[in-house]
Amino acid sequence: MQSKSSFISALFGTLVGGALVALVSMVLLSRHMAVAGKTPALKQPGMKIINEYHCPSGESKRIILNGKEDAYSPAGHEPAQVHERLLTYEYFAHYAKTAPNYDEDGMDTRFMDFMEVPANISGGIFVMGATTLTNDGNNGVNLGDLYDLDYTYGVMAKYRADVLLKDPTAAPGWHQKNDIIFGELKDILLISSTANPHETMTLLDYIQLAQKQKRKQENTTSILDIMIGDDVKVDFTALAVCELPSTNKGVTFSEYTGYKDKLPNIAYLSCRKNPTQKICNPFTGDTLCSTLQHRLTCGLF
Repeated sequence: MQSKSSFISALFGTLVGGALVALVSMVLLSRHMAVAGKTPALKQPGMKIINEYHCPSGESKRIILNGKEDAYSPAGHEPAQVHERLLTYEYFAHYAKTAPNYDEDGMDTRFMDFMEVPANISGGIFVMGATTLTNDGNNGVNLGDLYDLDYTYGVMAKYRADVLLKDPTAAPGWHQKNDIIFGELKDILLISSTANPHETMTLLDYIQLAQKQKRKQENTTSILDIMIGDDVKVDFTALAVCELPSTNKGVTFSEYTGYKDKLPNIAYLSCRKNPTQKICNPFTGDTLCSTLQHRLTCGLF
């Protein structure tokens, strides 16, 4: 990714350009480890999809990994856990007693786990590794908010996406490569029998909903419940999301005059030629737009 740090313009003086995006970064969050950077370069087709998912320049890529993509290896303990709020419902409390962990056989059970996802995101992709233990057509995945119920057409989870493992690609937004099932959040549709199907239509809409409801407070998260069953072994679940910058900054450009004897009618603006000014970064910015007295173009780029 390249960006010019200087350019020729007909404008004179100091210009503050709005750099609305932060430098791309990536953080891996796991129930078993928390490190910065990419996951180890192993033969992991699921994590390859996660690592190759790109965020727009300036947004931060965050990876959430539960379990480990290890071809269902029984070595090591990879726990799954149901979110505590679901235990107030007898249905989930019942299945939680026998719910398998990652890499464990789950005959006539419900695998349950969850992710705490930042709500201030522009997009993302969900990836999982799972294999069915029977040929029953009822093996499937429930993904979303399993706690908030809707009673319009019976008792249904209000923000939930469903996909059958017999043929995941039959559901909009889902793809499959062997036992790897994945889809982008913007393409995974929620079930249609909800009270507000036209306001919150995709899994991305649901995750962003918490941010909208809390009026853009920082550090807002959404709970992504995962329930898989009833005869399924799960290797791992993973999510990559693109976080928007929490603050907007501008990049300060100043006129460079070292060429004026040859080009007197041209203004050359740069954010690197003046050693006395702040260290400029055309991606993260150097000055908060809200603190500027003269904001000619801050926020326009």
